[in-house]
Amino acid sequence: MLIARPIESAPREPARSRLLLALCAAALALPALACGPDFPVTLLDARPQTLLELSEGVFAFEVARLLPQPQPGLQAQDADGWNPPGEVRATAEAQGLDGASIEKIVAMRASDSVATAQAVGAGLSPELLDYTAGAVAWNQQAFDPAHAYFRAVIALPAAERPLRGVWASYMDARSLVLNGDVAGADAAFARTREWVIAGAADPLGLGVASFGEQARERLNRGDAVGAIRLYAQQAAYGSRSGSNSLLFVARKAFVDAAMRERLLADALGRQLLVAYLFARS
Repeated sequence: MLIARPIESAPREPARSRLLLALCAAALALPALACGPDFPVTLLDARPQTLLELSEGVFAFEVARLLPQPQPGLQAQDADGWNPPGEVRATAEAQGLDGASIEKIVAMRASDSVATAQAVGAGLSPELLDYTAGAVAWNQQAFDPAHAYFRAVIALPAAERPLRGVWASYMDARSLVLNGDVAGADAAFARTREWVIAGAADPLGLGVASFGEQARERLNRGDAVGAIRLYAQQAAYGSRSGSNSLLFVARKAFVDAAMRERLLADALGRQLLVAYLFARS
């Protein structure tokens, strides 16, 4: 019967020990290849070949530089993949509010109708009451009433909509997209960014997200050139959503000949396709 030897016990095979020592000594005598934490050893081991080959780029890094440094005042707030969107929104909604107001908003969100939501939200400030009522209507796909509530918030003086002004402006723009009012939506998205830059609260990063919403509308209408300009502005703020959207457009362009030709005819479109190829060797 075999009995396992405790690991602390010393080996009883001197011949094997001598062999292991010899192998270790031989390994130490081999020439070492210089390397670093961010590049492979071949960069120094095969320098002529390395210099003759084009290094592979990183797509997100390249497309973040397609357009100049963005205007300060806007910040991207991409989803991190860990927190559910509802929780992220609820956390942002609670900022700057007391406990009683938070409880009312939570109750409004859980209401089965807009009328019920308004009743349980009684006593909230007009911006909070109207915006949340609009959100309840929107989630119930009552888009026209929702739009009216968002417009009511926008109509308030700036001092009376510090927390939901940007949110209402963003949803106003989305409502106009649904109604097919492209020019109106563009103006509303631009206003959203202007309000954020002016200092309005934007815990969800809607100012930067507005570029992506505008771009999606362009893409849905077949305007790939217009879409990539907006996605590139979004990516310039460090938005993963913007860079991922540019990746999807580039991929589609390589299987859609008509789209590819439109992008190749545009300077920024050519830069995007070059960045895609550079990142894919």
